[in-house]
Amino acid sequence: AAIQAATIGAALVPLTIAEKASTLFDYARRVILKGNKNAASDGEVAILMAKTSVLGALSNVRINAESIKNPKTKADLLFKANTLEQEANVHY
Repeated sequence: AAIQAATIGAALVPLTIAEKASTLFDYARRVILKGNKNAASDGEVAILMAKTSVLGALSNVRINAESIKNPKTKADLLFKANTLEQEANVHY
């Protein structure tokens, strides 16, 4: 039970990172659309960095989810991961 709890925790940490990183897309998009034209490329780089952060964190979620025995917990984590990935892929 302790190993499973630790494994779930090991999946939740990168999931939280992916969720927080995904909030950066809106800020970066604002820089591109409404900011100084000279900063547009900075906004584009911010989107790419946020997307990389999201996808990298989700890779960790999926690796840890493979070892989770509770099917509902595993399915919930993977659903959240897939949703965040789809959202990240919309941005660039």
